[in-house]
Amino acid sequence: MNLMCIKTIHNEDLIGECIFENDSVTITDPLMIVVMPAGTSPVGQQQFSIGLTQYMPFSKRNSYTFKNEHVILSYEPVDEISNDYCRITGKGIIIPPRPKIELMP
Repeated sequence: MNLMCIKTIHNEDLIGECIFENDSVTITDPLMIVVMPAGTSPVGQQQFSIGLTQYMPFSKRNSYTFKNEHVILSYEPVDEISNDYCRITGKGIIIPPRPKIELMP
């Protein structure tokens, strides 16, 4: 599975299985990455969380092709977002978090 994120010229961040061709990018089973307010910190700063939601929820299609000029960039998602995508779609392997290594003095 070639799980990637793309950012479109409409400022949408999508995650899904991507196929890159000469003049286009096809993304299958895309989910949209959304930033949501999560309250304020004890010092009064606004905090945010990230969620995944359906892209084009009223469409029968599960695959979309974008011309290259409509895609600003593509990037490999961090493990946490990949895991959420796999959990929601039931695809792929969920990568366990890395244990913290603490150095002893």
